[in-house]
Amino acid sequence: MVVLSSTDKDVRLVGEGGNSWVYILEREYNGMRSAAIKVPKAFVECRVTEALENYHILKNLGIKTTVFLEECLFDGQRALITENLHKEEYVYLDANAHLQTEADRMLMKLNPRNSEMYSAKEPDEERMFADNKFERITNFPAFVKEHLALLKRISEAHIFLAYDCYFFKVERKKVTDIDYIIADWDDILRYYEDDLFEKNKEEFISSLWQFVYKYVDEMSAGKYFCFLKEIKQLA
Repeated sequence: MVVLSSTDKDVRLVGEGGNSWVYILEREYNGMRSAAIKVPKAFVECRVTEALENYHILKNLGIKTTVFLEECLFDGQRALITENLHKEEYVYLDANAHLQTEADRMLMKLNPRNSEMYSAKEPDEERMFADNKFERITNFPAFVKEHLALLKRISEAHIFLAYDCYFFKVERKKVTDIDYIIADWDDILRYYEDDLFEKNKEEFISSLWQFVYKYVDEMSAGKYFCFLKEIKQLA
């Protein structure tokens, strides 16, 4: 098991969510140029064990996820190390990343005490794409329909995927295709309900809605919102 520390010269904090910190290991690991480290904030034993179990469920079902997920020791506690989702030509964006809005910044200026509410480290890549939005997603309808077909099979296997499990693959261009990967393993659950597909469908659409809202230019976003509304209404 690899042992790492936040004080290592090749370890850099890149993001902070509600449940964990995310660091990048900036050296070769597991045959790749770099790796990502996910450090739980609480319930460490439970979160690490469940993430590893859920990862194997995804692999067995053929659901797209990271190339590897392993346990590591980080600052003396159990953590997870996995594939770095930020590549030279493409990146997997977290549609549910915590990004400061203009309203957040105004509140911080009006009252510095508000800064404590927005002190989480913004993910660098997501911030950059939010500031430089996509003009067009070339395969949006086809991608949504294809994934909904997959979600039916996933639902038949009694697996629930929450909206924050999704990361969306995009190219580093203004016009891009879109794909997905499951790269958050906290909210993957076993469900035995008749309407599980509808629940999975709603979570997927919610995540895509956030993606469009954060990362697609307003002039183009409207047609994608309309398409998602139509899909959501279909049985």
